[in-house]
Amino acid sequence: MKSGETLRVVAVIEAGTMSGPAKNLLRFCRRVRAGESGPRIEFTIATFHRGEPGEARTPFLTAAAKDGIPVDVIGERRRFDPAVVGGLRKVLERRRPHILQTHAVKTNFVVRAGGLGAGRRWLAFHHGYTAENWMVGLYNRLNPWALGGADGVVTVCGPFREQLVGAGVEAGKIAVLPNAIEDFVPPSADEVSALRGRLAGSGERIVLTIGRLSREKGQIHLLRAAAALAGRRPDWKFRLVLVGDGPERAALEAAAGGGVLAGRVHFAGHQQDVRPYLAAADVFALPSLTEGSPNVILEAMAAGLPIVATRVGGVPETVIDGESALLCQAGEGGEVELAAALERVLGPDEEAATLGEGLRVGARARLALFTPEAYEASLRRIYAGLR
Repeated sequence: MKSGETLRVVAVIEAGTMSGPAKNLLRFCRRVRAGESGPRIEFTIATFHRGEPGEARTPFLTAAAKDGIPVDVIGERRRFDPAVVGGLRKVLERRRPHILQTHAVKTNFVVRAGGLGAGRRWLAFHHGYTAENWMVGLYNRLNPWALGGADGVVTVCGPFREQLVGAGVEAGKIAVLPNAIEDFVPPSADEVSALRGRLAGSGERIVLTIGRLSREKGQIHLLRAAAALAGRRPDWKFRLVLVGDGPERAALEAAAGGGVLAGRVHFAGHQQDVRPYLAAADVFALPSLTEGSPNVILEAMAAGLPIVATRVGGVPETVIDGESALLCQAGEGGEVELAAALERVLGPDEEAATLGEGLRVGARARLALFTPEAYEASLRRIYAGLR
């Protein structure tokens, strides 16, 4: 690349919904396309779609189109279709990027296996692992090999960096870049009031959790903690609201269907816009067994909710225990601790109110570390350091 030349970047991501990585990618694209914070970057996105490219209509593609961000859609016939390698190669030949940026294990593997990083700088993002099925598990196991071919690796928290180093990825290649969050734009008061009326009865407090209903998100442990709290405080009025969908939904609904939890749990399903739920809630809980840099924690902080979360991954790098959130052990061994933390913030007394306000103030102060401006500046430095 010549001095003063526009930097061309192609980002490859498999995104249908507006996941955390998708939100951060589109936000960064909007900022660099505005060109207000540094040298010009020409940013385009490539993504996979199972079916004909012309039929692709997903929330991610809709959001990208609204922002005017060019997207090349590569059709695929199944979860791993070897034809996507050729499809991506054609995109790269046409776009001629200086930097190829990949997100998540599948795109990392496709680029390494297809030799698509040759002739350009390759920056691979690692957002963590899920274990949905055997194919995803295979991609997970191959990810350190795939990352070994990249010129640089970005991950979202210190613990993930250490995991990658332990798996054989060169430490000097890895940069840590946590997610960012924009200011919370509250929905209308009427919308929030109507939602509260649908979710909870008069005087009921709302404990909210948002996330895919899958084992690594740990919602079963939150249900058990809520049951323990309901057993200890049967006179307390609270409703547990789970926003999200996924493979564990049926099992979670069965666990919430009887005993002290009967009538206390609401499954809201997937919501494209979670702001009304954040505005309607009294407490946010994140019971995950593993996390990177959870967007949903940042969203809850921005919305001004007191937070109870598990001490996993990048969560302790995002919030400070006792200052901006209450952190607990993850999993079965932490259910009692999780219940006690919820009890502390849901209490009807002045002590609980004071604690909640202190956590909100601490969270607002922490948000200064996770601005879109800071994210852009850090990623630009990473680009400049690629060799």
